[in-house]
Amino acid sequence: MLIRIGGLVVLIVAAIVVAGCASRSAAGGALTLEGRQWAYDRGYSDGVERGQNDLRNGLPFDPKRDEAYEEGDRGYRRPFRSRDTYREVYRQAYEAGYKRGYYGYK
Repeated sequence: MLIRIGGLVVLIVAAIVVAGCASRSAAGGALTLEGRQWAYDRGYSDGVERGQNDLRNGLPFDPKRDEAYEEGDRGYRRPFRSRDTYREVYRQAYEAGYKRGYYGYK
């Protein structure tokens, strides 16, 4: 009977360890829906602003010149999870916003 209790304790401990690893994995996993929306909104807004400024200052079209684009994590928050995916979404939105700001509504 003691063996079963000891075995049961080992199983419970193993289950807790596995669950802890899974939750840590999820925390660093896919970008949350809120994070994706935040990255897109922030990237697009930053891109529009920079595109308008570059046009106003007579600079050539180049959305990648900005440090915010290069870093790609402005507005990132830890609860959003994946910083890499946040950067991808931010940069895609930044390029779209920059084009909109530079060329207008054409």
